[in-house]
Amino acid sequence: MVFATTVRLKRGHVAMVTDIVSPREIRVEQANWQNHGEIDHSTPVLDVSLANDWSQVRVWDTRSRQFGAHVYAISGFIVTPPLRQALNN
Repeated sequence: MVFATTVRLKRGHVAMVTDIVSPREIRVEQANWQNHGEIDHSTPVLDVSLANDWSQVRVWDTRSRQFGAHVYAISGFIVTPPLRQALNN
């Protein structure tokens, strides 16, 4: 999952999707999100886009134990060719 470059995310962000929980929720592995270089495992991410197209998400905040209030723009997903073919079938 590729997070768009914004004022908040000056260089964007990339997270690896590890599980699809539902059409509106996934889990990701990521580093340098809410910490100082540690890797966050199985972080919940929620699709909050009006079109249900994963263009806007909220990310789980480990400190507050709820989805964060900030909505992040998503540029898209990087998908390997075999997975892309499976998704299109």
